[in-house]
Amino acid sequence: MSVLVRLMGAFSVEVDGRIVDQGDFQHRSAAAVVKILALTPHRRMHREQVMDHLWPHLSLHNAANQLYKAAHMRGGPPARPTV
Repeated sequence: MSVLVRLMGAFSVEVDGRIVDQGDFQHRSAAAVVKILALTPHRRMHREQVMDHLWPHLSLHNAANQLYKAAHMRGGPPARPTV
């Protein structure tokens, strides 16, 4: 699977040559998580680091809830067309 994330200009995500619908990122927090991971070496970051970057003003519990919501906004990988 190839993933291309464009951060300069308009934000967009492409998976295996298909552009992911912007409606899949209805909430800014979901897009923010993708952007942070795209900029991170090896595309990995500990959850506490993500929470600290996005919600430094929230308690650990509340930030964890926000991260859970952001990660599950879309509900899974982009749907593949059926043949």
